[in-house]
Amino acid sequence: MDGLALFRLTRVPQKQSKKRKVNQNPEEQLKSDLSGVEYYCSSCGKTNLVTAVSNIQCKSCDWRILEKGRKSTVTINAV
Repeated sequence: MDGLALFRLTRVPQKQSKKRKVNQNPEEQLKSDLSGVEYYCSSCGKTNLVTAVSNIQCKSCDWRILEKGRKSTVTINAV
């Protein structure tokens, strides 16, 4: 039995990619959203500005693991 005829298909369906869409002009987004937090990509090490409406994704390598940088050094006083 023909599998395409069983489901009334004329061709084999194409699988669509699950990659998120990223804005192509990050400068426009930076001008409009200045209230963001800087995160560092754990893959390439570049800085990304993450706002309330942006994707949690590196703009250069599409990596989705970002780390928040420390504002000051941590000192531990041992007893």
